[in-house]
Amino acid sequence: MTLLRTLHTIPAWILAMILMGQVHVDKPIILTGDTPASRQIEGISPTTNSAEAQSAAVEQSNAHRVTVAGVGPAWSVVISGLDGAPTAGTNIVVVPPDAPGSGAVSLSVNGAGPYAVLTGPGAPLLAEALSGMAPLSLVYDGADFHLMNGGAHLLRDCPPGMLAVTSQFCVEQDERPPVSFYEAARICTLDNKRLCSWGEWYDACQRRVELGLLNMNNNWEYVDDTSNEDLSVRVVGPSCAQCGSWYVSNAYQSYRCCSTR
Repeated sequence: MTLLRTLHTIPAWILAMILMGQVHVDKPIILTGDTPASRQIEGISPTTNSAEAQSAAVEQSNAHRVTVAGVGPAWSVVISGLDGAPTAGTNIVVVPPDAPGSGAVSLSVNGAGPYAVLTGPGAPLLAEALSGMAPLSLVYDGADFHLMNGGAHLLRDCPPGMLAVTSQFCVEQDERPPVSFYEAARICTLDNKRLCSWGEWYDACQRRVELGLLNMNNNWEYVDDTSNEDLSVRVVGPSCAQCGSWYVSNAYQSYRCCSTR
């Protein structure tokens, strides 16, 4: 199906502008092709100019909202894909300078501002913390820009009553009283946790003495892994290397929850 047939509901003057890659309309454009492949506009030249139609490739590349900051903490940048001052929800990516200087970072965008750049409520981004930092993803809330990423992966602290087994997860120190498998999964979820996987339980069991984990070798516990049998669930213990299956309809076992760091 040709583009002319696909867009037969659009006035000719609008179609001519689309084919040129310069689109400005004040009414919806309705694509009426018979298949998804025919309901699309092709041939738009790649551009980051905010006054021109933007191709999907440019949008996906983020090229229209990426810029490089100048020297020092007071940044003045131009975002080619932004028409004027930022509005609430505007997301831009700023490459920090090689010589960031010191002090609170401020940001002027397309001549508007300056705006504060915050790492948290009332916490300004300090230029001296930018050395070696990756590009900054910033979101404007209508008053300030907020930093959405950082230069390093920060691990979350384990919730109370849980111990860090590795840099990836935490486990509860002691097992919980026996319930059904469904109830165990529900309780962990309501506590913003989850049932441990078999691999996590095994890692924790191997380090139970070192970490001070309790009751890992006295009975069976549920884990959130398949049992390879219909209507069955996986249980582990009484030793670190033992595992088995229980019918989900009549099994009441101990369990413990894990959380991702």
